[in-house]
Amino acid sequence: MIKKLVKIAIKTFAIIIVVAIVAVLGFMLAEPLIYNDFYSRDSQKEFATPGAGDDFIQQGFCYAGNDVILASGYMKGKKPSRIYIVKGTNYDDRTTTYVQLKDEKGKYTTNHAGGVSVFKDKVYVCNSEGDPSSVLIYSLSEILSANEGDDVEAKQNVPVHTNASFCHVENGVLYVGEFYMENKYSTDDSHKITTPAGDKNNAMVFGYLLDGDGDIYADAPIGAFSITDKIQGMTFANGKIVLSSSYGLATSKLYVYDVQTAKNQPQSTTMVANKNVPLICLDSASLVDTISAPPMAEEMVYLNGRLLVIGESASNKYIFGKLLRAKHVWSIEL
Repeated sequence: MIKKLVKIAIKTFAIIIVVAIVAVLGFMLAEPLIYNDFYSRDSQKEFATPGAGDDFIQQGFCYAGNDVILASGYMKGKKPSRIYIVKGTNYDDRTTTYVQLKDEKGKYTTNHAGGVSVFKDKVYVCNSEGDPSSVLIYSLSEILSANEGDDVEAKQNVPVHTNASFCHVENGVLYVGEFYMENKYSTDDSHKITTPAGDKNNAMVFGYLLDGDGDIYADAPIGAFSITDKIQGMTFANGKIVLSSSYGLATSKLYVYDVQTAKNQPQSTTMVANKNVPLICLDSASLVDTISAPPMAEEMVYLNGRLLVIGESASNKYIFGKLLRAKHVWSIEL
């Protein structure tokens, strides 16, 4: 009887393994079809997802000039957060190294490093776990000249007025935005509004003016965008603003808004640090496209007419992306 039960158990286990393998292979083959809205837009494989095999969880993503791309994020096991440096233009010639991050006090930081952006010699890294949330500022030249695995220490730690989940620099303004998810990730009540189109937006992006050296005028922002839920990244793209929205295994959404249409809506202000700040709402009235993309899309880079998207699904924390196309950074025509 026992031998019979063992045989049945072994047979059942074998069937489960075979079914699982078939399911995975099937999904691998079907992925381009499932996310055809993304991959059909002249998609191109750019380079291997930085740190996918190093316990690194990809978050921030930006272009640093001179054929250099930076990717920021945190590590499994509370090891120091990192910035990966990808250099080169051709797929086969690119090199990837990393540095470990310290805060302005010289202590290793393990924060999510959810956003990264560059202006002049400044590298801005979001610190959503600070109290208040803040932006850590590093030297780009120090990062680029560092050896593999070196430590870099922040020059400044500047408090901001959002939860600092992602960031982007455009025309000398540092935009710092936040992630909202009902019952899990909250935002200040003053950041929750009903837009002119009747949408309920629960998060904000604040824009901070940068001086000629890249220092932040952080007392109060010079402008604000009202945004929807679950936003992981933001970029400007030839008169458009693109917001990436994702959480868990759900399909990511890349929301494309027309900037001029948004500006043409009834204008309002929001109160920040006792100052009325101009407010632009990104909502259904200015939404011109919604692109369905693979799960766990994070920050984006718009470069030479193409949108590069980094995801965290290929990290050792989530793994499933290693079997799919997320093991590489892909770009699409926008």
